[in-house]
Amino acid sequence: MRTSSTIYSHDYRSAGWAANQKPWQFKVKYVEHLGKGTYGDVSKVVEVTTGIYYAQNLVQTRSRRDSGAMAAIEKQVKSEVAIMQRLRHDHIASVQFCGLEGNAFRLLMLPIADCDLQVYLDNCVRQNYPRASLRPLDAWFGCLISALAYAHDKSIKHDDIKPSNILIKDSTSLLSDFGSAKDFSGAEGGSISPEDYVAGTPVYRCPESPQRGRKADVFSVGCVFSEMLTVRQQRSLEDYRHARRVDGTDIPNAFRGNLRATNDWITSLPATQQQDRVHVLLVEVIQRMLEKDAEERLDARTVKRRFRGEGELLFCDTCS
Repeated sequence: MRTSSTIYSHDYRSAGWAANQKPWQFKVKYVEHLGKGTYGDVSKVVEVTTGIYYAQNLVQTRSRRDSGAMAAIEKQVKSEVAIMQRLRHDHIASVQFCGLEGNAFRLLMLPIADCDLQVYLDNCVRQNYPRASLRPLDAWFGCLISALAYAHDKSIKHDDIKPSNILIKDSTSLLSDFGSAKDFSGAEGGSISPEDYVAGTPVYRCPESPQRGRKADVFSVGCVFSEMLTVRQQRSLEDYRHARRVDGTDIPNAFRGNLRATNDWITSLPATQQQDRVHVLLVEVIQRMLEKDAEERLDARTVKRRFRGEGELLFCDTCS
């Protein structure tokens, strides 16, 4: 049983470890349970020698009952670690160290988030849109699209962007959970082969199937941006879900299932100030990100460039 007073010794390698790299033995103390990731439990731990706190994702990789499924998980975890090692960006969560011991991977990640974007937005609504909580939202539009454009430039497609996969730490937003990510560096035009499974959370998934290239990510982040804009303009996310709901379908609240209602909602959001140039720009760009035809959709780098037109208003100090 894990307790806050128990110290465990495990072998870890840096996230970009090679097979012949000598591991370090870290003394890790469990602090508290944080939640669940794509593959397993996430806990707050401290490396007692350095005093550094990490989020540890504990991933069970082998099982007597289903060795094939566990082998697939192990392969996917290794792929995620390899992908995240290539992504060094201020707004992308990072795997610092990883270790395989017995039947479990242990991934030590930074930062330890205060919450995810879904929780943050829900709290804003529940607390009646406090000004201090709304203030960081503008910068997150630019920060997140900068992170996505960076990943795409590295030939990495996330494949599962949603609010719960965006971490919030000290008013900073970070893309996380690249467990579904694809490396399309060897694929012409950034496409994926037909045999690839349909990835992504259904509510935020793009209209085209199979999902192809970078534009699928742009659609998903456009959905997220529309929810951020809704809260920015002090409207309820529940009302937004109701407005685009299509009963009798498998995923009643899926954005792609009612793009007309989604666009009507976005254009109906009132500006909080009479001359809110940022609001006008966000409405226009988000609609272009949610185009049904992927060819008509803006790419991440174009979105970033459009946001740059407002100077530093849509970016944090680091991105500015």
